[in-house]
Amino acid sequence: TIDRAGVSLVPATTLAGRHLDAIQERARGLRRGMATGISGYDSKTLGLHVGELLVLAARPGVGKTAIGLQWAMHAAAAGVPVAMFSLEMSDVSLLDRIASRTGTIDHGRLRSGQLSTHEMQALIDVHTALRQRSLSLCDASPMRIGEIRSLARRWRRQHPGPQALVVVDYLQLVHPDAKGYSREQDVASISRAAK
Repeated sequence: TIDRAGVSLVPATTLAGRHLDAIQERARGLRRGMATGISGYDSKTLGLHVGELLVLAARPGVGKTAIGLQWAMHAAAAGVPVAMFSLEMSDVSLLDRIASRTGTIDHGRLRSGQLSTHEMQALIDVHTALRQRSLSLCDASPMRIGEIRSLARRWRRQHPGPQALVVVDYLQLVHPDAKGYSREQDVASISRAAK
């Protein structure tokens, strides 16, 4: 093993044993990732895995925020701390979406504030459930990737444990720490820094 300032090269022969152990743990179901609540995704990927950076890309209006919220709410319900940075929607709008997804509340009635007694009770139930979960939201915009990393690290120190989930919605609105020559270079820089 060659080591320099915390970075090391490890011979593949050394890694082969670790790799075999990991495969055996997977076979026993010990190495599954964090479930997302989307069964088709979970069956193909075995969930979200520690240290992975996933970028969800699609046309506008196809549900990227909804999927991010699904992942966040499912993880939080399982006791995993979640931090969600929303550069597009306000925290109140996110809570509207959470309430309409997890409660029996019509989204339009929620936005208008015209809730029935039953819907108001469902909203109270959603808020009660949220108090029992570790879900933190940040709707500051614009933000630089360095600011997001700094806040996420501070948040992570306050929420130690084997797993945590950070969701950033959405990447195109994150500003790089240093301006590149093109937006493509900026996005590449942001993606590298997000890992």
